[in-house]
Amino acid sequence: MECSSKIKCISSLPLNEDELQGAFAVERPSHRKNSYGGGSIHMLDIFIDTHFSGGHHLRQYPGNCEKPHGHNWKIRVTVRATKLDALGMGIDFKVLKNIVNRVVDELDHSDLNEHPAFREVNPSSEHIAMHIFSELKDGLTTDRYSLHSVAVRETDTSGVIYYGE
Repeated sequence: MECSSKIKCISSLPLNEDELQGAFAVERPSHRKNSYGGGSIHMLDIFIDTHFSGGHHLRQYPGNCEKPHGHNWKIRVTVRATKLDALGMGIDFKVLKNIVNRVVDELDHSDLNEHPAFREVNPSSEHIAMHIFSELKDGLTTDRYSLHSVAVRETDTSGVIYYGE
């Protein structure tokens, strides 16, 4: 059997070239072309971690969380990129951090129940994640990337991830 340049020759198998071509993917899909000049890629999730400290209480909660208390919330913001820029980046970490910090700094060292976003709803981890996502979405949406998720952890062992609507 003669081998073509598109397939791997396996002479011990009783298959002809047509059968082999049908059995193996021989071309790389064009969407996987990885070019630093803005070429398409499959998908990259790019994230930064940050944190803020704040106090809150959960109105009408049947337990201790109804009393004022605080947390050192840990935040992870993930952007999903489908293309790279000319430097080979989906989004520059510095740009991502600056945009995220503008939103998170509003919450840092505050009583979250007094923040306009939480006057009508409890400042639960769920609502905090939804608020941060909402505030970031427009600033983190381009033709190359978009906001994928916001994770909020109020302890090392519990948290929530919000993916938007």
